Amino acid sequence: MINVNSKAGKKLDPIMPKKSSRYETKIAYTDELFSLIPKHLIGKLDGWEVVKEVNDIILTFGGNRRLTIQDETVMLAVLMLMGKDGLFVIPNQSDMFPEKMEMIEAEAKAKNIGIVIESRWKLLKLCNLNDTGQNFEALKKNLDRLSSTTIHYKNKNSKWEGRSWFMTYHVTDDGRLYISVNWRLAGAIYGEYHYITLDMDERTKLSSDYAKKLHVILSRMVWHGKTERYKVDTLIKHIWPDANVTPSVLKERRTKIRGALESIGELGAWRIGLTGRGDAAIAEIERAAMQKINS
Repeated sequence: MINVNSKAGKKLDPIMPKKSSRYETKIAYTDELFSLIPKHLIGKLDGWEVVKEVNDIILTFGGNRRLTIQDETVMLAVLMLMGKDGLFVIPNQSDMFPEKMEMIEAEAKAKNIGIVIESRWKLLKLCNLNDTGQNFEALKKNLDRLSSTTIHYKNKNSKWEGRSWFMTYHVTDDGRLYISVNWRLAGAIYGEYHYITLDMDERTKLSSDYAKKLHVILSRMVWHGKTERYKVDTLIKHIWPDANVTPSVLKERRTKIRGALESIGELGAWRIGLTGRGDAAIAEIERAAMQKINS
């Protein structure tokens, strides 16, 4: 076994993430929603649709420009801020000026949304970016793509269905951002929807898009304090959904996955071991437990 984490043989110390996002489970499990896109194709008009069916719920996402891994980073930063300082509002209040809104007691089941009001500086900082004009313009493009995405839901049991925007945003003259997210994302923060915990400090330390995508995959598949084993080729299918590739492309992807596993193993909260080669390669992944809070 190749021990990626230097603490191999010693139980990982429990952790308490300082910056984490609650990521609604069904959306987090939709592999094709945020894609690995060549730089020259980012922002190009490209009508798309992704369907995710889980038990009795069918979610259909669609838009006119593909969502990128950086778009997901921005969304997760918004969710983190929303969990700290956001508002939960009912639909007929959601188009009011945010400063006049009142926080109310409600549940995500009523299809409510969450709103966060924050400076551009704070959002850029959470994405590990400096507050420059160039980065702010790039951030607005991230928000444009997220805001041009729709989410359609259908409950096969209750027969309820509908469609809403994935996210909306406004920028004031002083650079503040008023951002709202759809009811499913908000429901993981304020309501009863299940969620995974995504460590933002860990994500921003990862340099490659495929390592960031793998980090989401492992965060949803390996619970805190648990150890799981997966075929490397299984992890590859979550990152690159196209199955029919040449042997040389598959070999390249296996190399990239091993590099991504090594990067995640160096974060301190993970221990990753690799055995075997080719289609027999296995990754054993341990995730540190969460610290208990003394009452």
